[in-house]
Amino acid sequence: MHPQETARQAVLDQLDLVGDGFEESFDRLTRLIRYVLGVQTAAFTVVDGHRQFFKSVQGLEVRETPREMAFCAHAILGEDLFVVPDASKDPRFMNNPLVTGAPHIRFYAGVPIRAHNRLAIGTLCAIDDHPRKLMPEQRALLQDLAGILEETLLLRSLSVKDHLTGLFNRRYFDEFFEREWRRGHRSTLPLSVLLINIDHFKSYNETQGVAAADRTLKLVAHHLSSQLRRGGDIAARYDDATFVIVLPETNAVEAAGVAVHLRESVQKLAISHPASPERVMTVSVGGACVESREHYLPGHAGLLARADKALRDAKQAGRNRALMR
Repeated sequence: MHPQETARQAVLDQLDLVGDGFEESFDRLTRLIRYVLGVQTAAFTVVDGHRQFFKSVQGLEVRETPREMAFCAHAILGEDLFVVPDASKDPRFMNNPLVTGAPHIRFYAGVPIRAHNRLAIGTLCAIDDHPRKLMPEQRALLQDLAGILEETLLLRSLSVKDHLTGLFNRRYFDEFFEREWRRGHRSTLPLSVLLINIDHFKSYNETQGVAAADRTLKLVAHHLSSQLRRGGDIAARYDDATFVIVLPETNAVEAAGVAVHLRESVQKLAISHPASPERVMTVSVGGACVESREHYLPGHAGLLARADKALRDAKQAGRNRALMR
């Protein structure tokens, strides 16, 4: 496993790379590699959990293989191009089912693909069923194409971030939430969502000024994000002073615990707020959870509406509260 496996998995979730559809921007690169290098297979692979997923692949029909068989699982542990001239003579791979059986891999060359935080999430690779070596210009080509792919992923990550807080934006939240709702519905897994609003933020903005308000939004956003311990959880900016947190595979009791912890931890930041009864910045939290097939029937919009109702109830009850509905 990668030494930063949890963080690596979080980036994969954020970039939404493990999906059914192929993407033309990736396919262009793998087609070019296969044509220029004359190899049997070229692929952009994502090493995800217990598998290697082919986000783009030319010359191979399968979409994934077990991670323990994946050459790419070795490549992501290194810093540079990982080359195996003849896998049948390499002790690490000679007994690998992908070597002893179809597709009978002999040659492999893979460049680790790094996300915006420099964690390797997969590889851009060339594979052949005959032993071979890479010429210097071929090495350079693979590395240049890997650089283009990383730039594409960087633009992808920037397009889903809120420019002020650095959290995911509303568009990404909507897509992620719907996707997690469908996944939970298929397998009847619990799914929780929390809406978090900064109390008395309008008066803070008016008395402290826009610059101070923006700094506080950034501080609270960073704090909320830092409190999420699991790779699959996300925090996003929902609207002006409201944040949303999605907690996949989290039941109502667990979500209530997270909600209380977040409320208490923001208050402990002791951000001065003269217009607040507590004299420090506080938040109100409203949450909701689906745990059964019947709960899923109203759809993901129904789950979000319940969380919104809980947030409104928390604010009407005096703010600085966490309620679940």
